[in-house]
Amino acid sequence: MQSGCSLDCSFCATGKIAFKGNLTAGQILSQVYGMQQLYDRRISNVVFMGMGEPFYNYDNAIRAASLIADQHGMNISRRRITLSTSGVLPGIKRFIEEKQPYRLALSLHAVFAEKRRQIMDIEEKFSFEAVLEYLLQKRNDLQQGQLMFEYIMIDGINIFPDDAKELARWAKLLKAKVNLIPMNTSFNGMHRPSDEKIIEFWQALVSRGIVAVNRKSPAKDIDGACGMLAGRSTPGAAADAGLKAAAGQV
Repeated sequence: MQSGCSLDCSFCATGKIAFKGNLTAGQILSQVYGMQQLYDRRISNVVFMGMGEPFYNYDNAIRAASLIADQHGMNISRRRITLSTSGVLPGIKRFIEEKQPYRLALSLHAVFAEKRRQIMDIEEKFSFEAVLEYLLQKRNDLQQGQLMFEYIMIDGINIFPDDAKELARWAKLLKAKVNLIPMNTSFNGMHRPSDEKIIEFWQALVSRGIVAVNRKSPAKDIDGACGMLAGRSTPGAAADAGLKAAAGQV
């Protein structure tokens, strides 16, 4: 979505890459077509996440999604296209008011204000409580299964019983599926939980009737999994390389 990242989530190495600018719809599309060509197989699902905040590049993100879904484009079902946001409330409001048909993923990662403020700087601009209250008001404007929560599991921070209880409460209120993602880095003193703790947290949600998926993150061996896209060079060089690659210049 962006070259570099305009956010500064403390658990995410990708967010440390200096922000260079928004990608155009064409640059976003080139990534999808490029991967399809590289692997010589049809892409059936597209998720707008990774580097950057899609709703800080809203117009280009929506235009790219519409071209991907168009029958003269990639003709991918709109229900198989997901836009993820850390909680940019103006973008969420536009998305719902415009009745966008794509799936909406909210990168929540904590359900208590003090914890979320500790790990996500977006909380200072748009509190998760304001975002969730708005979604609750507009829940009937969303389709069944359109909303999901993304939740990074960080050892010793956001996987306690109270976290599971409150996350389940909001997921039930909003009829949201929960994607659980174990932290992939050891970053800023934060670590991945043990497999036992991951299963325990997942079970705490499932036992409360929540559809929760422990999402696997491939490519950890090449630092390409969720939150690891920081490269091995300087932040500026990595961002420049990402922008050139998206533009088809390398």
